[in-house]
Amino acid sequence: MAPWQLPLLPILSMLLLLAARSASSRPLEEQEEADAAVELTKNSFNQTLWAAPATFALVEFYAHWCPVCRIYKPQYSKVAKLFNGRTAVHPGEVFMGKVDCAEDANTPICRRFQVDHYPSLYWGHPGKLAWESFDPKDSKASSGIELIPKTPRTAEALLAWINERIGKSYTLNDEARETTRASIVEQIQVAKPMMSLYDIEESTALSYKFILQSEMLNAKTRASFLHFLQLLAVHHPSKRCREGSANILVHFEDIWLAGENAKPNGDLLMRLQICGERTSTDEWITCRGSKNYTRGYSCGLWLLFHALSVRVEDSESKTAIQTIRDFIASFFNCEDCRDHFLTMSTSAADSINSRRDLVLWFWRAHNQVNKRVGDAEAESKTGDPKFPKQQWPPKELCTACKKDGDQWDESAVYTFLTELYGRALVSIPEEKLDAALRKSSKAEVAVPDESSSTSRVAVPIGAAFGIGMASCGFGIVACFWRMQQKRKKLLRRRV
Repeated sequence: MAPWQLPLLPILSMLLLLAARSASSRPLEEQEEADAAVELTKNSFNQTLWAAPATFALVEFYAHWCPVCRIYKPQYSKVAKLFNGRTAVHPGEVFMGKVDCAEDANTPICRRFQVDHYPSLYWGHPGKLAWESFDPKDSKASSGIELIPKTPRTAEALLAWINERIGKSYTLNDEARETTRASIVEQIQVAKPMMSLYDIEESTALSYKFILQSEMLNAKTRASFLHFLQLLAVHHPSKRCREGSANILVHFEDIWLAGENAKPNGDLLMRLQICGERTSTDEWITCRGSKNYTRGYSCGLWLLFHALSVRVEDSESKTAIQTIRDFIASFFNCEDCRDHFLTMSTSAADSINSRRDLVLWFWRAHNQVNKRVGDAEAESKTGDPKFPKQQWPPKELCTACKKDGDQWDESAVYTFLTELYGRALVSIPEEKLDAALRKSSKAEVAVPDESSSTSRVAVPIGAAFGIGMASCGFGIVACFWRMQQKRKKLLRRRV
């Protein structure tokens, strides 16, 4: 086997895993309403837990013939309704699944966790439960996985145990509140916010244009540029921007030879448009201001960061915030804004461990910037009179996002953000785009049916090969890029 072929092995393994993940895992909303706990099998266990959009996971091992398990089922399901599915009150907190050990096919899974009584409940990070084993005699091997020593036999007792582990005070009555995904989805649809892919594509194209025009690419910023392209190639909500970023990565060594004094080929970079044939026009829809030079590019960048944050996997969250931070440090030339962002994000990676953490960090940071800039604009009277800076989202857009006493409900905010920057992010049809761009001020733009949208709450699996591969994590794109570069070097040496 040639040396350049070695990196193909982990990539092929991850691609096979992705295919299994797509085929075997069942969306939470497809589970029976009568039981919110997700039924896991030998074929779906690893992949479903690996893809679980939650910080923690709880898995029940049971046997369908066991009378105690049948009695316990509605208690477990009652708690699962708080965390699982489209109508979950507290999404992103705990993924709750179950495995029937009486099914012969599931025996390997049950043996892996050394299940010796029913029901048995195992707790840990979804990734730990997905790929590691449990050995009660080896605390090091079982690190991060916990067997609940005495199964709580009521829903109230189980929820109390979970609250103790995650530091919350949830109750079974929480399901009566208006913080469900269904109510937030309905409110977003009624409000019809103009949240389009057009502005995110525009800000991406402008960023690329500004970087090249200002000649900001050099040996010191090379790594930041590469990492940002890798993030975009995996998680950008626009298919053509993902493909454009990946295309630049594939040709990167031809564009920019490695070396301390090497410089990029600016002409070739200009020809490789980051969003395909889409070119920057500095025209806006969602981010259009009522006065010249208000909103626009900075607004579009925030949309891009929010859209990226709802798409990364938990394991990528620290890398994502560092990648965006390095991008701002290297390529955002508004000095005060750049310095303020870098100050805000100095210790961000230490507190971010999941997608939820990343989504909420960008939300808090954006509101902090709105407060700082809003006060300065009010004092200097330079703000946009129709779009004054405010704490977001406003009450009229998300009634569930604030509790009594004007305190934010972060679980509802997280649900709102993942919906707004996920499925509510739509691609406006070309026939409506020109008319929208001709409008002199921001106005309501008809949102097409979901069938016309090119974006979902996660990067579409099963799209183009490169995008499917990228769904495994932008580390895979980096690995693939390095493989390409090593192969080119070897071929040059042989010639």
